[in-house]
Amino acid sequence: MCVARATHTATLLPDGTVLVIGGANDRNGGDDEPPLATVARYDPATDRWTEAAPLAAPRYWHTATLLPGGQVLVAGAAHAATPAAAERYDPATDRWSPAGTPAAPRRRHVAAPLPDGRVLVAGGGGGDGRTALASAEVYADGPAAPFSGDPTPPLPTRRPAGPSPTPAAPFPLAPTSPRPTATPAR
Repeated sequence: MCVARATHTATLLPDGTVLVIGGANDRNGGDDEPPLATVARYDPATDRWTEAAPLAAPRYWHTATLLPGGQVLVAGAAHAATPAAAERYDPATDRWSPAGTPAAPRRRHVAAPLPDGRVLVAGGGGGDGRTALASAEVYADGPAAPFSGDPTPPLPTRRPAGPSPTPAAPFPLAPTSPRPTATPAR
């Protein structure tokens, strides 16, 4: 890598390169270390690292999610100096652009792409880093406000009372069709 870092993200891009974003270069990823704005791309075909355009705001304990068009959504941050605004990276132009502001600042959260191209951003710690969040938001790429002003309803804290659900069938470990067998060479 171009810079030593921890608490960063790595995202596989459609061209096969890996985008490594932000983090901190201390040993424990603690809040006492300033976050990094540096970004690097790794090309496994050449085994080379190159610097990419830096983030507008340094961050660590963030998420980086590949969007359907090949851009990367970066949301969340852990440092008081970093705004809550999300950023979007375009690998084709090596440029960052603003991607809206979530209703709640987050760190150490999770993000998952949804089948329709939106991104679920859920849980994590609040802006102070000490309060766990029981909420989620959905990011929608486009010209309208990317994060709705209303977060989704709070995440459930426990299973509702009632009978236990019937367990699903176990995941099959054996293939469902027979494998061809190899004939030893003579």
